[in-house]
Amino acid sequence: QFVIGFFSFLVLLCCEGATAGFRAAMVPIHASFGLTTFMLAIAACVTGLTEKVMFKLKNRYSHFEEEGYVVNTIGATLVALGILFGYILNRNSFRYRPNVLIRSPDL
Repeated sequence: QFVIGFFSFLVLLCCEGATAGFRAAMVPIHASFGLTTFMLAIAACVTGLTEKVMFKLKNRYSHFEEEGYVVNTIGATLVALGILFGYILNRNSFRYRPNVLIRSPDL
C-alpha cells in the first residue's frame, strides 16, 4: 500500500489527469482493505472480551452473572456495528457523488 501511495503521489504528481484516474481505480482496493482492517479489529476486540471473561469467571460464566451480560452486550454491539458499517460501505446510495447537485425548490 505504501508503494502504491508513493507512486501515485510523487511520480504521477506532474500528470494531474493520470493521478486522478489512478486514484479512482484504487478506491475499491482501498475500501476493501479498510473494511477488512475494521472487521479484524472488531474480531480482536470480541476475542479479547471473550478471553477475559472466560479467565475471570471460569465456571460461573454459565450461571448468568452480571459481568457476563455486560461483556455479551458489548460483543453483540461490536458485531452489529461491524455488520452495519459493512452494509453501509457497500451500498451505492451511501457513496459520495460530487456530480450530483442537491437543489432546493426555494432557490
